[in-house]
Amino acid sequence: MSYIQIEVEGVKRGLKFNQMALVVSAQFTDEENQLGTAGYALFYAGLKANCYVKREELDLNFEQCCDLFDKLDNEQVQAITKAFQESIAFQDKLPKEEIKKKKVKKTTLTDA
Repeated sequence: MSYIQIEVEGVKRGLKFNQMALVVSAQFTDEENQLGTAGYALFYAGLKANCYVKREELDLNFEQCCDLFDKLDNEQVQAITKAFQESIAFQDKLPKEEIKKKKVKKTTLTDA
């Protein structure tokens, strides 16, 4: 899980990237336009997951979150992306690289 707090329009808001955020983000990302919608979905998911674990109600709907996301500067967007990428939920979704072991031929004294 990863957490970040950013200030948008004078209000500090927490975003938490956990399993819930991963699920919500997937639900709100348009499969036919992932590049154009993933940022909105990720921002909303982080806000929603943070409120959930704190047992608070999110005071914004999805449309309002999208409007706020459009007001973020590049540095804030990069910080949010980095926090998400550092989350365990994100790391678990990455394909696992297989480590290939070299096969070493055993030599015996009789082979020498």
